[in-house]
Amino acid sequence: MREVHIAGLVSGAGPDDVFAAVTDLERFPELCDDVREVRVDLSDGVQQSAWKVKFRGGTLEWTERDEPDPNGHTMSFRQIHGDFKDFDGEWRVEGTATGSAVHFSARFDLGIPALRAVVEPIAAKNLRGNVSSILRGLFGSDLRLEEGS
Repeated sequence: MREVHIAGLVSGAGPDDVFAAVTDLERFPELCDDVREVRVDLSDGVQQSAWKVKFRGGTLEWTERDEPDPNGHTMSFRQIHGDFKDFDGEWRVEGTATGSAVHFSARFDLGIPALRAVVEPIAAKNLRGNVSSILRGLFGSDLRLEEGS
């Protein structure tokens, strides 16, 4: 499985505010052109989000179960159906002396063994770029992405 990790520091914002921002999934399309649509449904205490994201001239679509924990400042997610063979990950926010650290991690498998070496690195690069765009859109000049993110 391919893994993507992104980390950044948000100055002047506490973990409650940063967590609220990174879990406001329906805002993501206005922050990143490649994220075409996110619809969040909360029923019976279970949160699911349906995604449409631009990828290589087409669209990847999936629905994931999101498990936000506002007290722990984490939200894990796992695809329940869609275009990936497997897709899961987590948002995590921690307080720092000057603001908050935000971490995004994801693991995925597109389920195309013959094309894995070609397609999955492109998908990882796109995911990394999309999450970086979202973070920049949310926090602007208060965000400093860590090297390698």
